[in-house]
Amino acid sequence: ENRRELPGSEIAAYATVSFLYALGQSLYDMFQSQQVKESTAWLGARLAAPAYAVSVSAYPLAKAVSSPYVGYLSDRVGRREVLAATLALTGLCLRACGEASSFAGVLASRLATGCVANGGLLTARATDIAADHGQRTRLFSVFTTAW
Repeated sequence: ENRRELPGSEIAAYATVSFLYALGQSLYDMFQSQQVKESTAWLGARLAAPAYAVSVSAYPLAKAVSSPYVGYLSDRVGRREVLAATLALTGLCLRACGEASSFAGVLASRLATGCVANGGLLTARATDIAADHGQRTRLFSVFTTAW
C-alpha cells in the first residue's frame, strides 16, 4: 500500500485555519447580545428579543444560501484560494459587525459574515489533502476540536 503521511505543517495549517474561523465567530457571539440590546433600545423591551433572534438567524441563513455558490467557486478557483479569501473577508465582516452602531448595521454585517464564512470548505479541503479515510478522520477531528 502506497500511503503518504500528512505532513505536520499541513495539519498545523489546517488546525490554525479551523481555529481562526471558530475564534472569530465565538468572540463576536459573546458580545452580540449586548450590541443588539443597545442598538435596539429604541424598539422597547418587547421587541428586543425578536430583534436579537433575527440578528442571530441572519448568519446561518446567509451561510445556507451562499454555501453552494462558495463551493462552486472553490471547485473552479481552488480550495486554498477561496479559503484564504473567505477567511480574510470573514475578518473584515466581523470587524464591521463589531463596529456597527445601528441594528441595520448589525444585521447587514451579520448577513455579510454568513455569506463568506464557510467552514464547509474546510471539510472539502480535508477531503482533498487526505489520502485515506484515516487521514480524513484525523483532519475532521482537528476541525471539530477547533469549533
